[in-house]
Amino acid sequence: MDNDVFGMLRFLGGTEIDTKLMIAFFIVFIIIAYKALGVLKNTVIVSVISACFPFILDRVLGFDIDITFELILSYVILGVVLYLLYEVFKVFHKSSQVFVGVVGILMFPFVLVLRFLGWMLGFGDGEKREKKKKKKRKKKKKSSEEEE
Repeated sequence: MDNDVFGMLRFLGGTEIDTKLMIAFFIVFIIIAYKALGVLKNTVIVSVISACFPFILDRVLGFDIDITFELILSYVILGVVLYLLYEVFKVFHKSSQVFVGVVGILMFPFVLVLRFLGWMLGFGDGEKREKKKKKKRKKKKKSSEEEE
């Protein structure tokens, strides 16, 4: 197997699984590296903004504080930690949404069977009737209030 890119592409038509797997890993690596560089860029921006915060406190907002290197460093560390926590929670939120979506898709046949059984046994109609009654009551209330 050749070590250059065109040598890898020549084998794409063949049945060699390791070459296709290597290209898949390369694509995943590019995507992860791109995301990581974006987070690194944003971390640098957050650290610069955090380093400016003591100066804004002192000069713009009128707080009388001693601006030292330790103070600036503590704000930078706090800003970076808070940003990284935000990124972790954002990844957790997105992955949990994907998980809930996949579980919802996997549970859909069971939901259909339960709805069908409820329809067959006459359990599902009561909830819909109550909702319709509540909507009618709300409409009547609104129309009577508008008339007054």
